Amino acid sequence: MNVQLYNKTTKLIFTAVLVYAIASIIAPLTNLLGGLQSGVNEVSGALGGGSSGGFYVILRWLINIAMLCGTGLFVWGLFNLKSIVDGPEAQDAVNLVFIAAALATLGAVLGFFMGGIILGLLGIAVAVLYILGYNKMKTAAGLPEPAKQGANLLFVGAILQVVGAVLGLIPLIGGILSFIVFIVAFVLYIIGWKKVATQIA
Repeated sequence: MNVQLYNKTTKLIFTAVLVYAIASIIAPLTNLLGGLQSGVNEVSGALGGGSSGGFYVILRWLINIAMLCGTGLFVWGLFNLKSIVDGPEAQDAVNLVFIAAALATLGAVLGFFMGGIILGLLGIAVAVLYILGYNKMKTAAGLPEPAKQGANLLFVGAILQVVGAVLGLIPLIGGILSFIVFIVAFVLYIIGWKKVATQIA
């Protein structure tokens, strides 16, 4: 394995995950604040006052762009990583994560135009593929030991992502529960990929 390329690529992947995780945590909060602002605007308009909700519209687009950039970099990093790691076992594991990330990128693009149950089902499919990929990474002989340790955390994070995606399909309370679970999952993803990105000599 080319150690220099491995270190560089896993560092890129960690950065991508960090950007995506932060944007994903901020996005629901922005949607909530935007909804509150819309309510205030409606009341203000009914009373003859002005209205302004453009800030949250722009902010939501910027967050969606950040999520798209994060997933795009993640996909690119994984595409390179699967040809860097040694052995078919490690390559197959990374390839599963790559496929999941590619589907997540598709979801980020669709997020510009739509939401609801379709994106929820896509999220579940992505999380299941992550579970399979990270489970294989835990024992892949071609990966360094820190990467296997990180994969254990990533595996747990992926399970929580499935739980969060399923909860998100439940009306009203499901969105709140899903958000809480996703925060924990994203924290595990950040810590896990930080371990994977541990520089090796």
